[in-house]
Amino acid sequence: MNSLLAVSWTMPPIVLPRSIQIARTLKALGHLGWQSEVISTTVASNVGANLDEEFAKLYRDAYRQRHVEHRESVVASSPWRRIQRRFRSPDNVDEANWIERSTRYIVQQCRQQKCDILVTFAQPWIDHVVGLEVRRRRHVPWLAHFSDPWVDSPYYDSSVPEIARKLELWRVQERKVIETADIVVFVTQQTADLVMRKYPPVMRRKVRIVPHGFDRDTLTSPPAVDRSAELRIVYVGNIYAGTRHPIYLFEAAAEMHAKSSLAGRLRLDFYGHCPAEVAAKVTELGIGSLVTFHGTVGYLDSLRYAAEADLLLLIDAPSDLSVFLPSKIVDYLMLKKPILALTPSEGASREVLSPLGHFVVAPTDKSAMIDTLAGILARNAQGKPLAAFREDVDAFDIKNTTRLFDEALRDAMAVSKQR
Repeated sequence: MNSLLAVSWTMPPIVLPRSIQIARTLKALGHLGWQSEVISTTVASNVGANLDEEFAKLYRDAYRQRHVEHRESVVASSPWRRIQRRFRSPDNVDEANWIERSTRYIVQQCRQQKCDILVTFAQPWIDHVVGLEVRRRRHVPWLAHFSDPWVDSPYYDSSVPEIARKLELWRVQERKVIETADIVVFVTQQTADLVMRKYPPVMRRKVRIVPHGFDRDTLTSPPAVDRSAELRIVYVGNIYAGTRHPIYLFEAAAEMHAKSSLAGRLRLDFYGHCPAEVAAKVTELGIGSLVTFHGTVGYLDSLRYAAEADLLLLIDAPSDLSVFLPSKIVDYLMLKKPILALTPSEGASREVLSPLGHFVVAPTDKSAMIDTLAGILARNAQGKPLAAFREDVDAFDIKNTTRLFDEALRDAMAVSKQR
């Protein structure tokens, strides 16, 4: 067995796209001869996090977990301070302390030969900073996994002084990570191209592409769904204010509803956090009877609700090129349901979904949304299949994507030996 130490700020029962993907990857690595331990923050440190204990049970035996508290000082707290903390948790987040404590633990494990390789998973980017600090103190094979672009993310507004200062620091840190890590992993080729264009070709040899994967063990007895005259579109996940929202879809539905009532023909269900302004827009458009926001639910519950859908919805932000492959795509593919993807005309999501026969529409193309919905509603009313999509999606099974990750780990170990 090979021993792997991973750094991930959050893990189950905290439900985030990264914690979900990391947990299922480490579980699959266990079948490939890896023993894994994860350094993460405590659940109590993540106030307001969405928790799913039922989901966490699926991975309880897949890896060991080392919780590192990041709100205490490095120096031991007094008994009185510990008592205070029990009744009133501190709000401060001492990132430097978390980096120091995590680094000390990893270095200690490496000295005891309990670590064949270190893997740091981002986001957040502090995980990679731990990797840098470990390598400064001890040479250990290191794989840095990038979930998203770091300094190149289109979601950062560099005109905001605070963001600009952070970006300046992150540019330095990102370059150090790319230079120091033995292998760097990206989810899509588009993300890799965007990030690595800043660096010389020799560094690009470190890149490996490992897409997100689904875990069929998370789908327990999906319900049989009877087709009805009412088309049910389901979205699972948070809706974000700003550009990554379904406002244009709501406007398209409102126009269609005004011309010919969609009552009893169309229903849109959203499971996850929704900003107040998005919900208000639905009321303003007069389609409140068609759209329901159910709020945050557990991860496994979200899969059950998605399994009851006629059509699954994906929402990407408008752009000329989207480098993101949302992890919910692979869960949708696992469910073998037709997908309506609001995603740019060029990008990772389109490259996956379009060849499989799913519906792909630009996020701001309201006219195309109306035409697409009208066609789907007509087929549903006639009892015809909504789309002739392909179900051969085994390439995204976590067992297969983790084989690629296993190869990347072994490459990192080989590169490290040559240094």
